[in-house]
Amino acid sequence: MDTEYTAENYMVNANEYELVYFEDANDNEIMAYAINNTDTAMEVKDCLIGGVSVDDYDLENGGLTVIFPGGLQMGASKDAVTGAYGEADDTYDGDSLSMYSWYSDDSYYKSCEIDFDAESGLVCTMTMQNFGQ
Repeated sequence: MDTEYTAENYMVNANEYELVYFEDANDNEIMAYAINNTDTAMEVKDCLIGGVSVDDYDLENGGLTVIFPGGLQMGASKDAVTGAYGEADDTYDGDSLSMYSWYSDDSYYKSCEIDFDAESGLVCTMTMQNFGQ
């Protein structure tokens, strides 16, 4: 865990979350949601990981591959993503990227968002969360 961003003894309030970052020896980085689903505050290092987010920029140093369910990873095509996850519940097409989102029927905090670079049409960001709520 990158303790320069968040100290490992940082207190997360009851039923809240804190963003934390993990970095490997090559300076690749993954963002995670450290969740506290209890009724008392706890140190971030003791929280559950309720989600992860990664983008191609944070993996550009090589040596780290993040694979989501269905075998999806950076550089996958839209067809590969929709083939694995089905049609998105929500989409946004902008000048620099397209965002595809899937949500659980029972909670907004159970979701997946895959972003595609507008120029290449390939996956550039992946986020998945399940806060257990």
